[in-house]
Amino acid sequence: PLFAPFIGAFGAFMTGSVTVSNVMFGHLFNMAAINLSMNANLILSLGVVGAAAGNMIALADILTAEAVTGVKNGEIRVLKGTIIPCLTYLLILGVVGFIILK
Repeated sequence: PLFAPFIGAFGAFMTGSVTVSNVMFGHLFNMAAINLSMNANLILSLGVVGAAAGNMIALADILTAEAVTGVKNGEIRVLKGTIIPCLTYLLILGVVGFIILK
């Protein structure tokens, strides 16, 4: 449960899409939960919420926001401003998921 949000966020960061992250890692979450005798629904939901959080650091989404607002070459500044809140949110999600499964 601690790592599921981070894996979901990684998928969203790489693809820029929560849906594609869920397609890529959904089976992994399900099989890991079953093999570890954990609640599969909770692990899957932690991955989905983590993927949603990962959208704030997804380069595809940052570039889209820059195009809409007319900002040029600000990817690093946006990423620096969002990485700490994203990682904090993911850590809180993982800890809460870990506590719920205990």
